[in-house]
Amino acid sequence: RQSYIFLSILQQLTTAKKGGRIRVCETGFGAGHSAALFLSASDNVDVITFDKFDRPYQIPAVRFLQESFGTNRIQYIKGNTCNTVPAYFSKEQQNKEILCDFMHASSQCPTDLYDLTTMATVPKVGIITATAMNSLYDKDVYFGSPKAQWLNLRSKGCVTQTTCWKEDSKQLHKSYVFAKNGTKMDHHFCIGINTG
Repeated sequence: RQSYIFLSILQQLTTAKKGGRIRVCETGFGAGHSAALFLSASDNVDVITFDKFDRPYQIPAVRFLQESFGTNRIQYIKGNTCNTVPAYFSKEQQNKEILCDFMHASSQCPTDLYDLTTMATVPKVGIITATAMNSLYDKDVYFGSPKAQWLNLRSKGCVTQTTCWKEDSKQLHKSYVFAKNGTKMDHHFCIGINTG
């Protein structure tokens, strides 16, 4: 469901902008599946992706996407997203009116949602999404503690119209960086309107 929803939103944003550029900002490139999905939604979608890029397959995956979709359509920022996202969207960068129409956070940094929501949009309106690998009650990302990012952003009115759902469980048949063979994966997702 997540893929269909993302594609639909990006296509609607492209239509609303009458062919203008749509910028997706994502934290947590992983193997590039989400970035590939975003880029395939429309020729008018560009992606800025933040990750440590410390896995041997990640840079080759970025290069593949650049070759497939164009080097100007995907930019990657290497390093810990807790540092690189705020640095990228610093005051100097905001003066250049960097705009994220669609933000997707799926890294392990406990401040990515906050940083993307409050720093990465000019004007302060866009779509924000996040992936919970385990639970919507994660203490850093969703609703698991008073300091959880999504809960804080929602209570401050920075994120509205929040919808969350759980995908069907899936048992892995081989080991990955994030989980071993036989692990039952329960992915949860939230989507909302970023109002800054």
